[in-house]
Amino acid sequence: MIIKELRMNGLLDEKRRVAESLFADLGQVSQRSQFGGLGVWCDGVMFALIAEGELYLRGREALGRDYAARGMCPFIYTKRGFPVRLNYYRVDAAMWQHPHSLADLLQRSLQQARSDQASRLAAMMRLHTRPNISINMERRLYRIGIYSLEDLARVGATQAFSQLKEANHQVDDRVLFDLAAAVQGCHSAVLPRPLNEALRQWLQGNAHRWRYKK
Repeated sequence: MIIKELRMNGLLDEKRRVAESLFADLGQVSQRSQFGGLGVWCDGVMFALIAEGELYLRGREALGRDYAARGMCPFIYTKRGFPVRLNYYRVDAAMWQHPHSLADLLQRSLQQARSDQASRLAAMMRLHTRPNISINMERRLYRIGIYSLEDLARVGATQAFSQLKEANHQVDDRVLFDLAAAVQGCHSAVLPRPLNEALRQWLQGNAHRWRYKK
């Protein structure tokens, strides 16, 4: 599977042979369409990308800065006509000449992808431990990029509610109070009166934003 897809994406035979060996050492590797190319997955996480005949390695924060310092160029994905820089960095020609070093970079990208997934799962569990946050609501928050209580507090209850409403206009107004209570660490029934009143006024002032959406 890997060999066939790499050839289809234009990698030269020499690169393809190196990639075949490196991926085989990682374990059960699979691929699926992603960002106009093919995402490379292992253990349920995506750690590399094959696009435009090149191999890109995932690198975020410190790892991404390290890749950039090595001269690895980030992958630019065009979404709706706008360029978006992704946290995937191109393996250049010189790196293919040093398979052992490249194998180390692959492992680092895979380890970070695993760590990121574990952090997201742990964050979701933390959200679910708060009063009023059900498993279903936890999943909805995850879809709009809120993975933890820290994220929810940073975004704020009203903004998070707005994003949920934009995704599904049938979200009940009570969700706003549930989100605010989660940040406060209490049940929505015992929200401080000034906060409760402020949220009600905010709802009244913003109801028109979703009233006519279908």
